[in-house]
Amino acid sequence: MTRVKIVKLWLQALLIAGLAAATATQAGPAPRVVADIAPVHSLVAQVMDGVGEPQLMLRAGASPHDYSMKPSEARMLEQADIVVWTGPLLTPWLQDAMDVLAPNAERIAFSGLDGLTLLPFRTGVLFEGHDHDHEADDHEKEQGIDPHIWLDPHNAAVLVPEVARVLSIRDPDNAALYQSNARRTLDRLDQLESDIHAAVTPLRTRPFLVFHDAYHYFEARFGIPASGAVSLSDGVKPGAHRIRELQKTIRDQGIVCVFAEPQFEPKLLLRLTAGTEVRSGILDPVGAAIEPGIDHYEHLLRALSGGLSDCLNL
Repeated sequence: MTRVKIVKLWLQALLIAGLAAATATQAGPAPRVVADIAPVHSLVAQVMDGVGEPQLMLRAGASPHDYSMKPSEARMLEQADIVVWTGPLLTPWLQDAMDVLAPNAERIAFSGLDGLTLLPFRTGVLFEGHDHDHEADDHEKEQGIDPHIWLDPHNAAVLVPEVARVLSIRDPDNAALYQSNARRTLDRLDQLESDIHAAVTPLRTRPFLVFHDAYHYFEARFGIPASGAVSLSDGVKPGAHRIRELQKTIRDQGIVCVFAEPQFEPKLLLRLTAGTEVRSGILDPVGAAIEPGIDHYEHLLRALSGGLSDCLNL
């Protein structure tokens, strides 16, 4: 039985137990919910559909790692009843902001939920082996964990019922609708996972490089591991030594495609692939060009699958 199916049964049990016994009529305003990044916002929006809309903290294209809030965003946070954030590994600045501006708001830290698959950052130009999914213990959670947890739909399936649970307690008049929306979202995640598996299965023997190690969760879930990364992180350009290593890797490993990101320096990509037949593509782990909202999460993962297919299909 898959994790998504188990969570669906858990949601059904909540309904039977009477947590969502109320009708879906609104007796008052919906809780004011703020989410930090667009993929998380999308999952929350699906649960709140028909009741209210969450607000999105980070504007499109902004780096989640180091962010300065506008006054309007500070007010948004100050007025929040619930804050759903990825966690301190991705948006550490938000912790202090919540302590000051929203001390009484309920917080859901995605990265702190039980049942997540957590994976470490990989090192080196070449990723030495590929880690399998595993449940991380408390020690691992404090060490070098990759924060891009939303790129695994199984992790999304852990967040969705928790959002529904918190909203149902805060707003019992709409609990039935939150739970119904959560079940519908889990169905969408199930279908999404199945579709992406079918799309990327033919690509698994075609080696590729990513810009930085942001896709570990997607790669692990769908069995399509990258051979290595161009940069150590999204904010660090590779030095001359690393570029030489990458050029050797491209030759020795038969790399088919090198994936950039929207902020990637195109001259560097040309330098890496000069004199080769290596293709180039674009992947974006947060979907900066995708409209925020209910459909953002699905469009993001499908865009990753489509980007891989476009560049790796021979």
